[in-house]
Amino acid sequence: MKRLTYILPAALLVFGCQRTPESSVPPLSEESRPDTRSCWSKVDRELVLKAILGTEDFQLYLHPEVDGRLPVLLSENTFVTPDLTLFSNGQKVVVTEYDPNPESTTHKITITHMDCEKEVLNYSVYYPVEGAFMEGAAKKIQGRWVATVSHVGEKN
Repeated sequence: MKRLTYILPAALLVFGCQRTPESSVPPLSEESRPDTRSCWSKVDRELVLKAILGTEDFQLYLHPEVDGRLPVLLSENTFVTPDLTLFSNGQKVVVTEYDPNPESTTHKITITHMDCEKEVLNYSVYYPVEGAFMEGAAKKIQGRWVATVSHVGEKN
């Protein structure tokens, strides 16, 4: 019985106080995510974004006919950078800082998953002024980037 008295606290100390390895802790912010430019050329990033901006669902929530909706504004991140040359609805897309204002017309495009070898990625787009979001995937098929939309909706 005396042995159990010593062994139990020692086991709790050894096994109960182990730290979780930092590599198993998921990133908490976009800044801590890996650089999504690492396996995508500038041209590929431009073509992926062109495919996303060209989807029917994106155009539906954009309402380009409404004053103040053009040019398209995209929030800067590691995938959407100011050096990209993009056009939407005949106007040059502007890459700017994210604006958290609920009336903002800046779109936030986030890459949620990417597979460099398979040349595929998942994305989400949030458009504050409409409260709209869409999710989908883009894949390089026969040398051409194709974007599909899997889910659209509005935040309450």
